[in-house]
Amino acid sequence: MCHGDTAMGDGPVLNTMIQEYGYQPAMTPDLTADQAKALGAEGIKGLLISGVAVMPNFSKLLNNEEMDLVTIT
Repeated sequence: MCHGDTAMGDGPVLNTMIQEYGYQPAMTPDLTADQAKALGAEGIKGLLISGVAVMPNFSKLLNNEEMDLVTIT
């Protein structure tokens, strides 16, 4: 939804937030970018658990195994 099918930060929800509401991401929403890759799998998993800025936490929606699948780098 937000990060897009290819994880490049071009999903419809994020595009609407930027274009219609002027939202500016705190860090790149492109999960294929060097900035996101530098976080590593554990860093991304930490963001999934705690959330960041307007991104909610997913700790109640994804179990540990699902989070591991999402964070494969």
